[in-house]
Amino acid sequence: MMTLKLLLAATVACAGAPSSKLEVVIKGEDQRSLSMEKPLFDIPFDPYENVRPSLQADPSLLMAQSPVLSTALTPRPPILRNIRMLTPANQPLVGEGQTFHLRVRRALEDSLGRSLRDDGAQIAWTLNIIDENGQPFERFEGRGVPPEEISWNGRSRQGRWLVPGHDYSAVFVFNYGKRTPVTILGQPLRYPALTHKEPDGTVISLDSSLLFGPSRDQIRLVNGEGSMLLRAAADFIRRRAHGSPIELRLWGAERSALEPQARALREFLAGELMLAGDSIATLPAAASPAEARLDLFLKRAR
Repeated sequence: MMTLKLLLAATVACAGAPSSKLEVVIKGEDQRSLSMEKPLFDIPFDPYENVRPSLQADPSLLMAQSPVLSTALTPRPPILRNIRMLTPANQPLVGEGQTFHLRVRRALEDSLGRSLRDDGAQIAWTLNIIDENGQPFERFEGRGVPPEEISWNGRSRQGRWLVPGHDYSAVFVFNYGKRTPVTILGQPLRYPALTHKEPDGTVISLDSSLLFGPSRDQIRLVNGEGSMLLRAAADFIRRRAHGSPIELRLWGAERSALEPQARALREFLAGELMLAGDSIATLPAAASPAEARLDLFLKRAR
């Protein structure tokens, strides 16, 4: 039994009655009894306390100019200035499986000044690809409404490929019923690079006039388009043929310049691909001006 006595000092103000103390006694009984049951622990804790610091981002990487990626000389990160990194902008220069789109119907409609309808069934058309010497390179022909475009990989029926850096002409001939045949000269066809497959490897053919000047007689690489084109070829090798043996085939009319040019090309590619200079074979050979070009032959791994 627990007894609690509470003394309250109260002043009873009654008319004609003196102040007095009031004693109040409160009695109660504790209903709890002894128990052998162990209470549950209620201790707050963080299960990820040990790994939480590693989940936090490095605040220096979120800064506008991170001190990790900058130097005292420039706020730009030096890793982005590495010339050996793959450059997406170079990918369209040297790609695999290029397709040339020859728009036949548009050439005829432009000559007629209107679009073709049912009367196009009377048309006999021919498309000739002529090289810079005036010799026929490839021929397409048909009857009826010409197709919107002809997709061509750049190879003739005789197995010859377009030579980059040389001009080709598209000549359209349309025989429209009883009218006089219409001949249309299309836009010149000239490409800086062409990549194609061979039975024993891949060939990257480049325009040597971009590498060694319009006359192809300089012995040093031309900065600008030339170095960009060769760097795009190196990017292609890194992406598609890393580790493949490389054979550098250079054709040109200037015999005295072929050896220095081949040496400059080999040194440039060796630096780009981080290879030893003697790991790239060079085969300079004299050729007519119409065949002057650079071929990088990537041998297929056995």
